[in-house]
Amino acid sequence: MKGNSMIFRMKTIAGAATLALMLAAPALSPAQLGSVDKVPESSMESTLQEKLPEISPKKALEAFAGKYAGLGAYSATVKLSALGGDGKPMDQFPAQTAEFAYWAPNDLSMDFDALDVTSTGGEMLVSLVGEKSAMVLDVPEEGGIQALMEENPLVGNILGQIPILDIVVNGTDGFANWNAEVTELDSKPAVALTDPEDGTHTLFIDPLSGSALRSQLSMGNGGPKLLVEYDDQAFGEDVPKPELSTEIPEGYDDITAQVVAMMKGPDELIGQPAPDFTLKTMEGKEVSLADQKGKVVVMDFWATWCPPCKKGMPILQKVADEMKDENVVFWAMNTDQDPMEERKAKIVDFTSSNDITMTQVMTGDDEDLMTDYLVKSIPTTVIVAPDGKIANVHVGLVPDLADVLREDIKSAMESK
Repeated sequence: MKGNSMIFRMKTIAGAATLALMLAAPALSPAQLGSVDKVPESSMESTLQEKLPEISPKKALEAFAGKYAGLGAYSATVKLSALGGDGKPMDQFPAQTAEFAYWAPNDLSMDFDALDVTSTGGEMLVSLVGEKSAMVLDVPEEGGIQALMEENPLVGNILGQIPILDIVVNGTDGFANWNAEVTELDSKPAVALTDPEDGTHTLFIDPLSGSALRSQLSMGNGGPKLLVEYDDQAFGEDVPKPELSTEIPEGYDDITAQVVAMMKGPDELIGQPAPDFTLKTMEGKEVSLADQKGKVVVMDFWATWCPPCKKGMPILQKVADEMKDENVVFWAMNTDQDPMEERKAKIVDFTSSNDITMTQVMTGDDEDLMTDYLVKSIPTTVIVAPDGKIANVHVGLVPDLADVLREDIKSAMESK
């Protein structure tokens, strides 16, 4: 299903349960942690040691591993809140509280005010309470809930904002190499475990019991942060299991077919005619895909708030410079949603400081374009052959991007 009604439903899900935190961000500095403060070394002894004679990150990690290993069941009250780059709550993402429970291997219950998720018997029910609509999705036999999260971006976005799910399903082995340090959390001692790869996830645990206290997910240095707090946790036999059902609630619209269609990946468009469009560049000039027939067109969907997009843009520019005398067009398809003048200012700030001269096409007001190209995440790079058909699609910042693009363009040219 294409159109505003389905897009509105998807936005309702995002607003009710998730903050779309995209990939790759540098580690947060102590000053950016909101109510989480790194304890200065000079005051470490007078502050934390007075409260706890010995704080050992290693022992805390051992307690954490023991507490969450091999869980047959788990439940908690989960509170999600979003902070802007200024550390203040984001009005567009009001705090949400959910009752969350999991029973191995694939049974789950998560109840928000506006969104409910239930998984049992090989199926998952996602209900949009405010919209009175719901969908039932198959949970793969191999890989279970996590496999569904990987193949369905909608489910991945919803459940991905509850990091404790990965912990109770897979255990804590993956945290062994995370950076661990003593901090204060709400004026109490804690141990912070930070993902060493990109610093986007910090998990705070109790230094004695090993209980998970809060997850903090970041979307870039100085960007928004999602805080996920865990209260009233129960483990194993202390978690009663109610009767779970994945039937569409009475009075709800069944939107399963529409959602499954929308979740198709853009790679399914390869070999198909590229959807035509006419849009304006940042300078106000109209550009049309149909007018580029006979040329290879490289379209990169990006946004100024997206770290991997900004990392990949100079690479695209390098290839564009190499092929400036070839029959190739490079368009940076900007998807920012800010007011136009603010949008332009952000683009200019980035492009001018990184020597980006690619044509900036303003797509942010055209919701159908993202739907037509099945763009679910960014960056997404689409290569259109001279005959107007889609030659290849790449989702995310692919390794060796320059070489990949050169080969894609060469193949597209040979296909005419």
